[in-house]
Amino acid sequence: MRRYNLIALLAAVIAIVGMLSALTTSSVFINGKKTTEFLVSNDKLYVSVDALKEAGASITVAEQRVSIQFIPAVGLAQVDAIEGIIGEWLSNGTWRVRVSDIKEIANPFFGKGKGYSVKLEVRNIAQQPRAFFDGLDLIQMYDEAGNQLRVAAGKGYDSVYTRLAPADGFSAEIRFGYEKAGFDPNSKPEKLLILYRSSGGKPALPHFRIFLNPDTKAQASQPAK
Repeated sequence: MRRYNLIALLAAVIAIVGMLSALTTSSVFINGKKTTEFLVSNDKLYVSVDALKEAGASITVAEQRVSIQFIPAVGLAQVDAIEGIIGEWLSNGTWRVRVSDIKEIANPFFGKGKGYSVKLEVRNIAQQPRAFFDGLDLIQMYDEAGNQLRVAAGKGYDSVYTRLAPADGFSAEIRFGYEKAGFDPNSKPEKLLILYRSSGGKPALPHFRIFLNPDTKAQASQPAK
């Protein structure tokens, strides 16, 4: 059995070539979820089988064979997206965005229960002027239970309609709330989606998926539409 565990660990290797000193101080995230089950040896990063399971991998051990399959968790891969965590700058080739400073607020829709606000920073990295709203389909938040929180305008939100010159940008407060009662009051925000659609005869831009609480081992949530 110890031999099989060693084989499974070696089969589950995720190798990152780089400076050993940098790796030893890095945090490790798999599918947006933080894990401490890793070690660094000879400039390579090794992640445990249990950590891969937590991230949604299917692990099968039979006879002398170990099979590892990466099966997308429900709700996390219904759309192709650029993934990251709160506080991290992300780019889809046209926009750089960062979501930070999440706060609990009163529900902006019917005044009962809780809602949330985040700070959204946007930069135009394209070669021509454009508005963030161009081709934008939805901005959504989901909690750990899979409930969707609807977006509401906040301070500076009108900037999404402003035509931005290359390298220009804006910062805005985006608020979210539950439209209906009956949600789990203990469920925390899990992820924020920025979704695009085709516009002006051009294909949709790559979406953004930002994990809002990467330290939480959240359950699979509502599929993104």
